[in-house]
Amino acid sequence: APLKIGAIIRAHYFQFRAEARIAQQAWDARASRIKLRRCRLRRDDAAKRFFSARANEWREKSQMCLWRAKQKVAKPKTRLERQKYANQIAFYHQRSEEAEDEHAQASDSLRDALDEEIIALLDA
Repeated sequence: APLKIGAIIRAHYFQFRAEARIAQQAWDARASRIKLRRCRLRRDDAAKRFFSARANEWREKSQMCLWRAKQKVAKPKTRLERQKYANQIAFYHQRSEEAEDEHAQASDSLRDALDEEIIALLDA
């Protein structure tokens, strides 16, 4: 009789351990799914930011090019006109540089987000 009780207890214990392992695996799978979803959202945001920054940079540069093409027709003659031209050029350069920086940052964050998503996919 005592041997039978020990066997029953052992069987119950192993059953419990198997169920606990299954529950743990399910929990891990759920956690990795949540993490993957978070990574996907982050990647989507980074991609939107990247593409809008790229378009913005392109817009700034083409505006500058158009403005310079217009200036070639009417060359600045007086000192005041030249000064205005220089100020405007500096302004356009600053704007396009800011757009370039934004584009570079967005590119970096998109790359990082993609790396994180790939790692999460491998973990899942």
